[in-house]
Amino acid sequence: MEPGASIVIVTYNSESTIEDCIKSVLATLRLQDEVIIIDNASTDRTLPLIKNLIQPNDQIKILPQEENLGFSRGCNLGIANSTKEFIILLNPDTEVFGDWIERLMSHFYLYPSTGAVGPLTNYAIRSQLIITYFPEYYDYIHRVYDLLDTLAQRYSRRSIPAKLLTGFCLMLQRRTLDQIGWLDESIYLGDDDLELAWRLRENGYYLRLALDVFINHVGHVSFQSLGKKEEKSVIQEGSNVLLEKMKSYYHPDKIPHPLDYFGIDWWKPSILEYEPWEKYFAPNHTRKYFNEQIQGIKTLVKKHAFQEAIEMINRLLKIHVNNFMLWYILGSIYLHLHDFKNAEFALKNAWALEFSSQRAEKKLKLLYSKWRRNDFAKIMEI
Repeated sequence: MEPGASIVIVTYNSESTIEDCIKSVLATLRLQDEVIIIDNASTDRTLPLIKNLIQPNDQIKILPQEENLGFSRGCNLGIANSTKEFIILLNPDTEVFGDWIERLMSHFYLYPSTGAVGPLTNYAIRSQLIITYFPEYYDYIHRVYDLLDTLAQRYSRRSIPAKLLTGFCLMLQRRTLDQIGWLDESIYLGDDDLELAWRLRENGYYLRLALDVFINHVGHVSFQSLGKKEEKSVIQEGSNVLLEKMKSYYHPDKIPHPLDYFGIDWWKPSILEYEPWEKYFAPNHTRKYFNEQIQGIKTLVKKHAFQEAIEMINRLLKIHVNNFMLWYILGSIYLHLHDFKNAEFALKNAWALEFSSQRAEKKLKLLYSKWRRNDFAKIMEI
C-alpha cells in the first residue's frame, strides 16, 4: 500500500448533497490521496452531477454500478480498488474542511492499537455530537473555519476511546481491514458500523473520537429513498446479522448489554420484539454495580494485588472503554510498577477523557520525568 488515504464514497440517489460533498473533498485533497466513488445505480441526477464536477484521472475513480449493491458491498468495492495505506469511508451527505485527513491520521500514530478514527459532527449519536464536547458550537454555526481553529487550539491531538463510531466518516488502516475482514456484505444498509466497531474492539483495537476534527453531516440521507416500513426492515436485517454473530461469539455467556457495550438504547433486532432481552443479554451495568467494581479495584491496589487489579480493570475496559477512572487507576498502577510504556498509554487515554481537572496531566508529567523524557508538551501539545 502507498502512503496516503483512499476516500471511498458510496452514492445512491444523492443528488441533494453530493455536490457539496465532492467540492469539499476536492478542496481538501492532498497529492498523495485518492477518491473512489461507487454509484449504486442512482436513478436521479447523482451520476451526471459527479461527472460534471470531476473527470476520472490517476487520483479519482468513478465506478458506476448496474445495480444497487448496498452500502457494505459498495464500500468493499471501493476498498478493493484502493491503493493507499489508509481508507476513509465517507458518506455523500457530508462536508469536510481544512486538514481533516491529516488530523484524523495523526491519532493512529499518537495512540497505539487504534483501529478506527472518527470526527465530531452536528448529526450523529450523542457521544459523537460536537455540542457534547463544545457547548459553544451554535455560536460558530456560520463560522466553520473559526470553529476549526478553536477546536485545534482546545483539543489538538486529543482523541477519546469510544464505544461506537457512526459510519458517516470512518478512517481505518487497510492492513487492519485485511486482518479482521472488510465490511460484512450480508448487511445491506444500517448497522454496518456497529458490526465493524464490534469486530475491531473484539480484535483488540480501539475506536477513537478525534476532538480536533469537525465534519458537517446532513444525516439520514441514505434512508430517504426507502419507505418507513422498508427502512425498518432493512435496519432489522442488519441488526439480526450482528445479533447472530454475537450469540455465537459469546456462547455460552450472555451478550454484553448494548447500553454498556455500544452506549445505545435503540438497537432492536427483530427477534427482540417477541422475546425478552434477558434471554440473550447480560444485565445493564448500573451505577451501583460500577461503583462496587471500582471499590473492589481500589481494595486490591491497597493490598498490593496489582496483577489482579490490572486483570479486573482490563475486563471492565472491554465494555467500558471510555471510562476515565479505569484508565487513570490502570495508568497509576503501571506507573507504580515502572511499566512506563503501558502507563503512558493508559494515562494518555485518561488525559483525553478528562475535561475538568488535571489529575491525568500531572501523572503524565510525573511519568515522563521518571522515564527521563521531558517532551510532554511536545507530545500532547498542551
